[in-house]
Amino acid sequence: MDLHFPIKSTRRRCTLCSRNRVQKRTSIQCSECKVALCSEKQNNCFQLYHQLICVYPWLQSRFVKPDKKHNDNDKPDKQCADVYSF
Repeated sequence: MDLHFPIKSTRRRCTLCSRNRVQKRTSIQCSECKVALCSEKQNNCFQLYHQLICVYPWLQSRFVKPDKKHNDNDKPDKQCADVYSF
């Protein structure tokens, strides 16, 4: 499993906020996914995005141009399930 960390980047629109038609800009992106995601106390898109991707890996293709191919039969990574409690 690749480790996904929030890292500083150029300011861009938060991917999940944009999906909800909220124009929020962030300087945080995932070190592996390269997706801009806000990470605030009240609204933590970074955590939510990775919880969704761990459970539904095929969803990632809706947010980024995948480097790796995912299919609908992909199962959650065991380490993902250990890291995030739902």
